[in-house]
Amino acid sequence: NKNFSMNVQHCIVGIPGCFIKSQMQEGTATVQSGYVTIRDRNLAIENARAGTNLGEDEEIIHTLPQNYHTQTSEEVINPIGQYAKRLTVEAQIISCKRGHVANLNNVLSSVSSDIQVDSKIYNGIAAADAVLTESEKEIGVSLIDIGGGTVSVNVYDNKRMIFSFGFPSGGDGITQQIAKNMGISLDMAEQLKVQFGLADPGLIPQDKQNVRLKFKQSSMYQRDDDNSISYSQLSIIIHEELKQLFQRIIYTISDFASSNGKSLNLGAGFVLTGGVANTVGIEYVLEEVVRELYVSQDSAYPMNKIKVRIAQPLGLVGGQENSSIGGSSLLSPDKAVAVGLLRSGRSLIEEKIFYENNSEKQKKKSIIRSIRDWISHEF
Repeated sequence: NKNFSMNVQHCIVGIPGCFIKSQMQEGTATVQSGYVTIRDRNLAIENARAGTNLGEDEEIIHTLPQNYHTQTSEEVINPIGQYAKRLTVEAQIISCKRGHVANLNNVLSSVSSDIQVDSKIYNGIAAADAVLTESEKEIGVSLIDIGGGTVSVNVYDNKRMIFSFGFPSGGDGITQQIAKNMGISLDMAEQLKVQFGLADPGLIPQDKQNVRLKFKQSSMYQRDDDNSISYSQLSIIIHEELKQLFQRIIYTISDFASSNGKSLNLGAGFVLTGGVANTVGIEYVLEEVVRELYVSQDSAYPMNKIKVRIAQPLGLVGGQENSSIGGSSLLSPDKAVAVGLLRSGRSLIEEKIFYENNSEKQKKKSIIRSIRDWISHEF
């Protein structure tokens, strides 16, 4: 409100991956007319939602139909108009903790009682909308969004998001490890990480291998000659933390594939976004982990075709690419979720306008019909 001289009344809330739960659920509907209608499809989806196993403190925020089945067809993308006696939908249901949403609402209420939450969106979906192409989703891709305190991961195949999960860790965890290893403050560790951090020690120039980075330390117990760290030390800490994070992600994806009997073919590889994706050399760490863990389990995966892309928001036009949020350009990996949420907000506004216009048209038609009926009755 202060920075842009405006009174914010509506907002879209992003839910990090560590606060969501993803599960597959089937729903069925009997097709009365013999041909699938929009009502039949919606009823099958609603039955899938109704059958979801939710905890007392959970609510559904997304329902993503994966495919439809009839007694004569499998893997149907759009069932409308098809002959069927029974329609089945497989849907991915994404839910979140009500407590987390309540905390967000309390924060917003403390800022202004006028702010209304119009929608809750999983951050992974918002980021995917901003950085992934339809081609990547079609041939298979894993999106990894690494922020300061959370990680959100989506897996796509055949244009559908088939799996999503998250961890309560991210760049802050790397900062904490630097602080612990070096016995320095979190603020100083963050500054060193951002200014000098490299994800791969092999990227350090030969002439800087033994260079020590000086820093100020407020601790009375540390001598002045101890206030330094080498490039190599800093890079090794960052590398190990990222490696452990990527190992956890790849293990989780592999476990999902094996437990669901799926053979994942990530033709487009991996896409990295979020603030930590700005770390120089981060793509090499992920490639290293994939070779060690993923490729070793699946010899059919060509080692020379591992693809990793650092992503920034796509499709910014009309000067948007020169705009900024928080002082940095929108063309940055750390703005993926923000851009995706803004696009979702725009879609909600367009949808509202569409329905309002249609409602007004229907109202006018009803009035005209009433007048016509009255005239025909009286005259």
